[in-house]
Amino acid sequence: MEGQHRGRGVRMRGGRGRGRGRRGRYRHIPNEIRATIVDHVVNHGLTMEEAGRRVQPNIGRTTVSSIIQTFRRENMYAYSNLLYCTISYLCY
Repeated sequence: MEGQHRGRGVRMRGGRGRGRGRRGRYRHIPNEIRATIVDHVVNHGLTMEEAGRRVQPNIGRTTVSSIIQTFRRENMYAYSNLLYCTISYLCY
C-alpha cells in the first residue's frame, strides 16, 4: 500500500513553486527613459507599443501605458494646484 503513493506529495497551485511566473516582476525604469517615452507618445504621436520598442525594445506596452497614466495624473494634479493658486491670488 505504501508503494502506491511514493513520490506523490501535496500539490500546490502554480506548479512546482517556481514563483508567480510573469506576474509580480517589477523593473526599475530610469526617469530619462520615462521622459523619452512620454515625449515619443505625447509630442511625436507614436503608439505606446512603438514608443516602447523604439526607446527600449524589452519594455512592454502595458509598462508604457502605466508610465503615460502616471505622467497624466501628475500633470493633472500640478495643473489643478497651479489653477487654484492663480485663482486664489486673483480673488484676494
